[in-house]
Amino acid sequence: MDCFKHAIGVMGYGLYEKQLILSLKYGGKTYLARTMADIIYDSMTEAFFVKGEKWCFKSELIIPVPIHPRRLKERGFNQSEKIGFYLGKKLGVGVLGDALLRVKNTEAQRSLSPQDRKVNLEGAFSINERKKSLVEGKRVLLIDDIYTTGATASRCGEILKAAGASEVDFIAFSSAKNKHHEFYACKD
Repeated sequence: MDCFKHAIGVMGYGLYEKQLILSLKYGGKTYLARTMADIIYDSMTEAFFVKGEKWCFKSELIIPVPIHPRRLKERGFNQSEKIGFYLGKKLGVGVLGDALLRVKNTEAQRSLSPQDRKVNLEGAFSINERKKSLVEGKRVLLIDDIYTTGATASRCGEILKAAGASEVDFIAFSSAKNKHHEFYACKD
């Protein structure tokens, strides 16, 4: 199943991008979320192609990849939601930070193999039933700080489609793949 109409990474994952992400997530430098959103926005205004067609932003709602409540309490914020908030302001699109829930506190993905990541995420996400009606029939942009193997993005995209989203696009600030590379995260 291909749950994303378009899925792109804005930046590669080099030293600069890694430092921005780590400083935001673990250094508490939340002001970097605005910079990352600006970079995503600027990239979205460039003409680039995904799956052979020009990718144009048409989403009606931005939904960040969620973090578990325990991590949220420790960190004090969800980095993807922060980035999404600033991107939404620039695009004039609402952000629904609690549409997806992380119901299982999983092991950090960064240390796992691609297969172990999929297993680690089994049962980790669900739709917030109180917000499901806000997702139904909407074109959704799922946003995350980093894309590596696609396990997290795929699972979240599948849940949004199952909840009735008419279309789901995915964008990540950084990607282990090349800049503006299309992903096939949801392919079986």
